[in-house]
Amino acid sequence: MSDAEKDSPELTENETNHIQMSFLDHLAELRRRLIFIVLSVLVMMMVSFVFSNSIIKLLLYPPMLIPNIKPPIEMMRPVITQVQGLMMVKIQVGLISGIILSLPIILFQLWRFISPGLRKKERRYAIPIILSATICFIIGALFSFLIVIPITLNFLLTMGDIDKELGIIIENMIDLDAYLSFVSGFMLITGLTFELPVLSFFLTKIGVLNHKFLRTYWRHASIACLVVAAIVTPTTDMITLFVVAAPMIILYEISIWVSMITGRKKVKDE
Repeated sequence: MSDAEKDSPELTENETNHIQMSFLDHLAELRRRLIFIVLSVLVMMMVSFVFSNSIIKLLLYPPMLIPNIKPPIEMMRPVITQVQGLMMVKIQVGLISGIILSLPIILFQLWRFISPGLRKKERRYAIPIILSATICFIIGALFSFLIVIPITLNFLLTMGDIDKELGIIIENMIDLDAYLSFVSGFMLITGLTFELPVLSFFLTKIGVLNHKFLRTYWRHASIACLVVAAIVTPTTDMITLFVVAAPMIILYEISIWVSMITGRKKVKDE
């Protein structure tokens, strides 16, 4: 460490320790944080496994908020194609639920890993950012579960009525493991998308991002949202594509305003 760094009044004790940390020290710290994350997920996974039947029931028969939309169980016949299949499904449900329930701990451990590299003013936003990120992810996952997934499934699972008069009806016998992977994948992507405003706030606070950059590439971001929606949406209808892409575009616009307000407040504070 140079004499200028030692004499600089801007360096706090934590920042001085961070400068002195070697690459191996960072790896050791990362390992410690990952251990905490894995242990928290395992504990929550075991708790969720006890309630796996109720969770599977909820996923197959969620509350229907949209008129004329049927719950998945009324349009499909879930099946298991392997002897150990149901056990693996319950483990999968427990793992996904464990990750979601451990989200605050995961975010906290990630924050503890990167916080030594931040200034004291930036570190005070730990709790608000962790709470906001958790809430935004849950809102996004619920939006997907209650709105996007029912619309998508009602489109996909009602295509089997080829000719009712002739009795040509394709029965939807869906592997339960494939169904849960489909639902959890949708919820994960949507939940992460809803983190955009929080990410915008954080990156603006540390000086990596600003609203002018986001505004400049607004059109590019809108096209990217449509492309991502087309990739993650297994249907080809425009309604489902719009239902998935519209929240992404709206959240990007919200992120621009969040970045602008945060940037102005940052300049005022400085």
